[in-house]
Amino acid sequence: MYYCAIKLAMPKFSSYSQNEIIENFRNGLNAGYKNFALIAGDIGCYGLDIGTSLPKLLEELSKVKGDYKIALVDLNVRWLIKYHSEFLAILKSNSTKISTIILPIQSGSDKILKLMNRHYEIDDVKRCILDLKKNLPGISIETHLMVGFPLETNDDFSMSIRLVKEIQFSKVDIYKYEERPGTLALSLPEKVPRTQTNKRAKILEMEIRNLGGRARVL
Repeated sequence: MYYCAIKLAMPKFSSYSQNEIIENFRNGLNAGYKNFALIAGDIGCYGLDIGTSLPKLLEELSKVKGDYKIALVDLNVRWLIKYHSEFLAILKSNSTKISTIILPIQSGSDKILKLMNRHYEIDDVKRCILDLKKNLPGISIETHLMVGFPLETNDDFSMSIRLVKEIQFSKVDIYKYEERPGTLALSLPEKVPRTQTNKRAKILEMEIRNLGGRARVL
């Protein structure tokens, strides 16, 4: 990853089996829990190492009877795009069982996404999320956005503003870029001044709140 040091600290990717996940899920239900979350550095790549996928896991989980809600935490948008038709079918059939989807998009600018080594384009992101919102109007969709990434211009930042206006997320976590050892972003030229980064974070926060969403600057 070009900017994120978290990947450097994470162990090698490994998926739990569907049976193990479903067993733990049932145990939680039997213990009286009602709120659950699928959590990983990127839950969207679940199953690539064991011949399955996140949509197939969701399909199996949804067959479990009970009064519960599941949150999908940190689903890289590339997988939403890849599996969009499968996700949509499963979520429409189980709309009351999904509480929140957190999709860390990071920027509304294709230029910045490419510099970050994110494997998607913003028009595809918008198309898929707007389709979810159209078919599942009650679902809560959250995201993460970063401001002040090296080479981010005012035009790039305005594209992130446009993104939040078009999607109207339930909640946005706003991250101010900070240099981290071992990331390739360190070598990028034209660093954004800290004062400008702080200003952009505040503007973005105000825009989101004005749209009725929740926002926090991290």
